Amino acid sequence: MSQDDFPAPQTGFVVTHFLVVADQDRSREFYRSVFGAKVVLERDPVIMRLANSWLILNVGGGPTDDKPTVTLTTPPDPHQTSAPRYGQLLIEHHYVFHVCRMPFPDWPEPVARGLRHINPAIYVPMQGPSELGMSGTLEDWDRSADLQYIDVPALVIGATHDTMDPGHLRWMSQQLPHGRYLHCPHGSHLSQFDDPGHYFPGLIDFLDSV
Repeated sequence: MSQDDFPAPQTGFVVTHFLVVADQDRSREFYRSVFGAKVVLERDPVIMRLANSWLILNVGGGPTDDKPTVTLTTPPDPHQTSAPRYGQLLIEHHYVFHVCRMPFPDWPEPVARGLRHINPAIYVPMQGPSELGMSGTLEDWDRSADLQYIDVPALVIGATHDTMDPGHLRWMSQQLPHGRYLHCPHGSHLSQFDDPGHYFPGLIDFLDSV
């Protein structure tokens, strides 16, 4: 490996991603052809450079002397896209920051009830298997050009901590002939629960105006 292959940015930091893969050659070709990653080492392990990061692709292994019960491997069922542990991690590290900003045991009963009744047969094909990025049938669904035809008063609500970009929501309100934007600075996706001090006065003011 030459010095030129080492990602050394002037500012920021370098991230190394270690991925356990079933097929090194197939995975290497995917990251090379799709993302433009540069191959530094062909295999055992595959090492690739992508922007300010390393990708290390290797097959699993173990157990080891210090972890005799642990085996590093790919998921046994490639068609399984969810698991109870994944849902738990989403709640602990994502939902309580970006969906409803309060401890999960304190979530309002209507919210908890709604989560229990989500139909994955409908939701997953539309959203995709990951909550962290759209990849389902809605990924390329875009009706932005039709906002100009909604000729009724409309309130678009955004929040600082929501994963729905508040800047884009503000832009949407500006495309509506009678649109208005309400921002909840302390809220997330469910601002009516975690930022009611801004959500409800803004909503009531909008309803009074129409």
